[in-house]
Formats: sequence, C-alpha cells, structure tokens
Amino acid sequence: MWAAVLLLLALPPFAAAEVPSVLEMEAGGYDEAPLPAIAIIIDDMGHDNGNGREVIALDAPLTLAFLPHRAATGRHAAEAHRQGKEIMLHMPMQNIYSMALGEGALTEDMSDLQIKATLQNALDDIPFVSGVNNHMGSLLTQDRRAMSAVMTIIQQARIPPLYFIDSRTTAQTVALNTALDHDIPAMKRDVFLDHVVEREEIRFQFKRLISLARKNGTAIAIGHPYRETIDVLREELALLGEAGVTIASVSGLMQIAQDGTPASVDYDRIAKRF
Repeated sequence: MWAAVLLLLALPPFAAAEVPSVLEMEAGGYDEAPLPAIAIIIDDMGHDNGNGREVIALDAPLTLAFLPHRAATGRHAAEAHRQGKEIMLHMPMQNIYSMALGEGALTEDMSDLQIKATLQNALDDIPFVSGVNNHMGSLLTQDRRAMSAVMTIIQQARIPPLYFIDSRTTAQTVALNTALDHDIPAMKRDVFLDHVVEREEIRFQFKRLISLARKNGTAIAIGHPYRETIDVLREELALLGEAGVTIASVSGLMQIAQDGTPASVDYDRIAKRF
C-alpha cells in the first residue's frame, strides 16, 4: 500500500488524474506493476542567482543539493523546503584534477577528526537536510578511510540516518559500498543530465533516464541549475504523465525501491570525471 501512496504523492498535478487511486488498487481493479519512478537531483544550489530561484519554483518534487557556506544556501534551502522540495547537502570533495572546491571541502590530507568536523559543520549550515551527495570527489570517493569517516557522521546525524547518493564522478568510487557497510540508505546516480550543456543533449539524457526507469523500476538523474537544463525540465516534466512515469523525491524513490522495485543501476560505460 505504501508504495502506491508514495507514487500518488510524488506525482505532479498534471499527471495525478491519469493514475488510479489507492482504493481502486486495493480493490483489485488494477493488476499493473507500479509506475516506473525517477528522481532528479539538482546540484550546485546555494549561489545567489536567478537560476536557483527558478529551480526552486519548478512544479515537481525535485531534490535540491546545496553547497555549504554559499551566499544563498540558508535562505534558498528554507524557501525550497517551503515549496515542497527535498534538501540535500552537496558536499565538496577532492577531485583528481586539483579543481577549486570552495569553502568547506574534504581533502585526502585531512585526519578522520578533521573530515568529521568539516562534514558536521556543513550539515549544520543547511536547514532541513535529508541526505548527502558528493560534489566532485573523483579522488576522495576512492579513499575508503575517508569515506568511512564521512559515513560515520552521516550515520550519526539522525535516527533514522540521512541517506547518501553516490554521484559517481569516478568508476573507482567506493562511496556507495562504504555507505551500505554503515547501514546508511544509499543509491547511486544513473544519468548526468547536463554533462554537455546543450538542450538537445540534455533532452537525450532525460529520455535515457526514462528508459532506465522503465527497465529497472527506478532511476536517478543529476543536473545543475543551468538555463538550458531548466528549460528542458519544464518541457519534459510536463510529459511524464503521458509517458507513464512518475517522479519522486530521493527519499520517496528509496521507499519505492524498498517496497519491491529494483534499485537503480548505473549503466554508464565511462564515468564522468572531475
């Protein structure tokens, strides 16, 4: 029953009328499997610009991942929560190319205590946080010691614990497995929507997301608050009802998967690297 409830709650208004009610499902009038479900995470939130506010205003249960200690993180996260969005910490982690990470990043030269204190400060900076994913991190997510320190704080942060999403910025990541070893609810992203910031490429990746959800039951995409991504999402989200696919927050998607839908699988041949 709860999987059906979550599917209905996750649906945007334009699609809700096309889905049978929970009572109809329980009465036995519908034998179909639950709808394929997607979750879309928008990374790099927290900058003080109009694109972030437009993402917050999108009429869908997106999950917004905020960088810590940025100019607009606190007030935009609070506004997003009021608009019904789920909030994540988008935790900066060291990458293999020495690209700048900004304030509050985790690096391999930190001790376990430093990693834990830095992560806890980041969590404290973001209101209403439900989970964590990595920002960059193609170096640090390969480091099991560092990931164990990260997961210890995530596990202790709340009861039940926060969830973790492995952004998979390297094929060598151990982040997902380390999270699962710490009994943290965890999944990995399946698609980067805007690795190439062009509308047709973003649309192609969105269609790929839908295909993976249909094949596996659920799928997770990561995008960014680019103008091109916002425009494509406005168009494509309005068509989900016709496509027979629902959209949920990340925590909703995890519940759907837990209730019997297979967890997401990453089919990328080459991981995006930072």
